[in-house]
Amino acid sequence: MSIFSSTRREILTSLLGLPLLAACPRKTTSLDVDGGYVDDLQTDGHRIRDGAFTSESPDAAPSGSLSVLVLGGGVAGLAAARRLVKAGLKSVRVIEAGEEPGGTARSGTSPVTRYPWGAHYLPVPDISNSALVEFLSEIGALESTSTRTSTLDPRDAVIAREDVLCRDPEERVFAGGRWHRGLFPEAVASSADLAALRRFEARVDAFVDPRGIGRRGARAFSIPVAHSADDAVAAELDEISMGAWLAREGFESPRLRWYVEYACRDDFGASLGDTSAWYGLHYFAARRGQPKGTSAPLMTWPEGNGFLVDQLISGVGVEKIETNTLVTEIRPRGDGRRTEVRTWNRTNHRAECLTADHVIFALPSFLRRHLLRGFDPEPVDYAPMTSPWLVANIFLRARPRSVGFEPAWDNVMFDSASLGYVVATHQRGRDFGPTVWTYYLPLVQSDARASRQQLASLAWSDAARAVLDDLDRAHIGLRRCVERIDIVRWGHGMVRPTVGTWRARDRRRAQEPVGAVHFAHTDLSGVALFEEAFYHGLRAADEVIARSRTG
Repeated sequence: MSIFSSTRREILTSLLGLPLLAACPRKTTSLDVDGGYVDDLQTDGHRIRDGAFTSESPDAAPSGSLSVLVLGGGVAGLAAARRLVKAGLKSVRVIEAGEEPGGTARSGTSPVTRYPWGAHYLPVPDISNSALVEFLSEIGALESTSTRTSTLDPRDAVIAREDVLCRDPEERVFAGGRWHRGLFPEAVASSADLAALRRFEARVDAFVDPRGIGRRGARAFSIPVAHSADDAVAAELDEISMGAWLAREGFESPRLRWYVEYACRDDFGASLGDTSAWYGLHYFAARRGQPKGTSAPLMTWPEGNGFLVDQLISGVGVEKIETNTLVTEIRPRGDGRRTEVRTWNRTNHRAECLTADHVIFALPSFLRRHLLRGFDPEPVDYAPMTSPWLVANIFLRARPRSVGFEPAWDNVMFDSASLGYVVATHQRGRDFGPTVWTYYLPLVQSDARASRQQLASLAWSDAARAVLDDLDRAHIGLRRCVERIDIVRWGHGMVRPTVGTWRARDRRRAQEPVGAVHFAHTDLSGVALFEEAFYHGLRAADEVIARSRTG
């Protein structure tokens, strides 16, 4: 008899894919480890969706008036609040539903090391992204910057500190029963696969146009995406999927298609068939300064982008951030020049009603339809598809053995539905002894809603066992080394840039203020990157500052 009931097996097969379950179809695996789900917001989140809070607390007493209320303590919200505080606005508050601010960039702490719960690196930006370069310089992450224009590659003008650049070896891939250096699975690649990779790189080079740098013309692909060229080529690429583009260009190599799909799963939580070709090519081209150049080097920390979150919080002031608090309703007040925001504290079950001169809505855009009430004209109903994720932090008392190339920071398995794991202690040069692995599983099925429901119904024990089964194939003695597995279920982990996202009129209109409400979230770019969240946070803050100065 199968170790899974039909329902459990169907869920695990759907979420994790057949290769994992086929690896040990009749093997009963033990789970002698502690752990559980961490900071799970799904129950309260569904209550917002269902309108429960509005009916429970219709008469919440007014409890304060603010200059600016920032809704959402992720990167966009924190970046906006930091900008406002630096500009001298005194009465600023951030409302965050989670136990800690940071959103999908937040981190955790153990006696051994800090570790990420989501986003875990930031490529060194080029000099044209001046606001981000300024921020990184202020927090001491950069060695130097230069405004010189003689170089063809603008990334030569921004030099990160050596200790924040990702330490070698950066990545390895498990293929053919062994670990190999790098990400492309050359060990199991044919000469035709390698030729396809070279041809693909040449096609990407054609989109890297340095002639637009520092001039009025825009690069084909840029970060933030708002600075990218919006022309006929972009429109055509956004009309087809990345899978269709590969087929049209004659890229049939299964190894190359895996490599490109890995990129789509990594940055978008999406398959080749669902990802817009514009965004798929953006992944490869936007971080190259010139044709035949390499992608920008990566900056990382043991806690991943939690380090950057900490720096943003420092600039805001922790006393201005209220956690464990849900936003339940947003309405215009009086003549619409001010806004009323109702909240619900998850800890003390207390409802509040706040009034603000300006509101920055730094929450996922799909929440607009559930929270915004009474605005004229009505806000754009922008609700892009979002991808669910399962992220597990695995606490090890010792390191398991593996065959082949030495352990790296990023460890990827060729035949897995997951993205593999990053090692929290790698950046500090601690290659032996206790550590924490952060394991990432994007749920890329086309029906994201069904995947979300399946993830919500998945017991922690089943999820933890599946994670170990996946990793066990590439590590010797893994289970003896594991002490604990904690898991976060990101029901809406990142925006999924499906076909048509780049050119979508609603996406662009959704950035426009409605009354005294301004919008800032990475999903307004169609891609979940730190750079995009930071950009939208500053954009919304600057809108508020401009309105404040003009009355």
